[in-house]
Amino acid sequence: MNTTINEKWKKASVIGSLWASLEILAGSFLHNIGFPLAGTILCMSSVVLMTAFLQVWPERGIIWRASLITALMKSISPSAIIIGPMTGILTEGLLMELGIMLFGANLVGSLAGGALAVFSTILHKIVSFLIIYGFNLLKLLENLYYFSVKQIGFQELSPWVLISVLSAFYILAGFLSAILGYRYGKRYLRTKNQTVINPFYAQKESAFFDIKQQKFSILLLILHIIFMLIIIYLINKQNLLVSVFAVFVYTIIVFLRYNNSLKHLKKFSFWAQALFITFIAAIFWNGYKMGDFFHPSGLIAGVKLNLRAIVILVSFSALSVELRNPFVSSLFYRRGFKPLYESIQLAFSAMPFVIENTPAIKEHFRKPFLLVQSMLGLSEVLYAHFMRKSPEIYLIIGEKWQGKTDFAVQLAKKFKVAGFSVGGFFSVAGNFENKVPQAYDLHFLSNAEGIPLCSVVEISEAPKIGKFYFNNSAVERGNSEICSSNANFLFVDEVGRLELLGNGWFSGISNIEPKVDQQIFWIVRKDFVSEIKKKFPQYTFIDVDIQKESPDEIMQFFLSKKSG
Repeated sequence: MNTTINEKWKKASVIGSLWASLEILAGSFLHNIGFPLAGTILCMSSVVLMTAFLQVWPERGIIWRASLITALMKSISPSAIIIGPMTGILTEGLLMELGIMLFGANLVGSLAGGALAVFSTILHKIVSFLIIYGFNLLKLLENLYYFSVKQIGFQELSPWVLISVLSAFYILAGFLSAILGYRYGKRYLRTKNQTVINPFYAQKESAFFDIKQQKFSILLLILHIIFMLIIIYLINKQNLLVSVFAVFVYTIIVFLRYNNSLKHLKKFSFWAQALFITFIAAIFWNGYKMGDFFHPSGLIAGVKLNLRAIVILVSFSALSVELRNPFVSSLFYRRGFKPLYESIQLAFSAMPFVIENTPAIKEHFRKPFLLVQSMLGLSEVLYAHFMRKSPEIYLIIGEKWQGKTDFAVQLAKKFKVAGFSVGGFFSVAGNFENKVPQAYDLHFLSNAEGIPLCSVVEISEAPKIGKFYFNNSAVERGNSEICSSNANFLFVDEVGRLELLGNGWFSGISNIEPKVDQQIFWIVRKDFVSEIKKKFPQYTFIDVDIQKESPDEIMQFFLSKKSG
């Protein structure tokens, strides 16, 4: 039987939900008004927030976990492009954690981490531009730089001087952010007993959290990567007409599949930037020293830079959608990533509360401490909520026809022999044809009563689910048993596809409040375990794999637990 997530992941869930709200709400506001250096401002704000949290929870390992959760939560952003921001957030958190690891969760560690995190924004921007436009952009920028310094009379001024000045600016910005976060965190600790969470109502951004219905395809995920690489190769190696045709066809295909994929291309700022790059390339591609202004090769180079940018933006938009494929998520989370997956569940569950209670970002630029104070106060409320002991549900897990019910029957008998009361019910197959059951009966443990549950034979006015007609009275009786049973051990057989659709035992198991000394078992097919845990995040699930554990071992576990 596995364990639940530890406190560090729960704290990271809190920070992640607050950090993500800052990224989504403040980021949307700054980008919508066209605020200059919006990415840098957001990174500085994140450093302030992370440093302030370190004063409340001075523990190593929380920040990188929070950055990972925030990066994954960023996928709900309304932006068509999420991969760049996600990698940027994760990089900020890892570098912040590096400073803490080297110097400790103190002011020095925060200064080092803050400087690295903010400096990473310019590196991230450079890498992003190189990915989008290619290394030919460096040649263009170099010629533009030498032209600029000649005009102001500083021909001998090396590009490294400008790079050094920019680096110093970003490092100082990181220092300033860390100092502010450190001061705000300490100030909050001094005044937190006076802190009251007011019912602020932030900007209504509910659209951010509504992920529209979208069909997913693993094949398309792979094809988008292949097409992107092929088209970039054509842009680099073929003539302009071939490149334009390839980009146009691919863009139309992606637009027809993903309605939101061209959102970035609809922005005036993108086309203004594209025209500027084309204009500058036409002038400077062959070097201003030759006096070769508006050379055709420069114009073609500029157009190709922008074609490459369009392909990257469009393909990344498509990839961002396909990466939300539940199958892909299962590959990441099903095995080995349980703490991360459950932490993201907690963070997403907290998001509506955070959005509702976060002060409106645009109204608090003049008093940033109020925003930080509110978020730190919310963090403690959320953490206290996360640490509340949620009802424990034991999942008896196995493959189809592997003996899950037989395992549970043996376990129930052992509990009964040991003097415990047992309740709930088992679904017992019957009326076999070619070894395939044509009906199921519901057998109640409290009184050994059995009633028909479902059958392939048509029952008048009975709902049909799959090939079975269900007895409404049996379903109502089963749900009533779940809610009213006072037995020490309560069995529900089984929880699966029907409950995921809101049918079957859904009404009975949705709001279980175990009685004193009551333990609850759900019998679940292995294929549905991941989805069941997503459907019922209010519970703490403990897996009992029938291939790895025996009824005797489970019995001994509960006997030792009771005696302890």
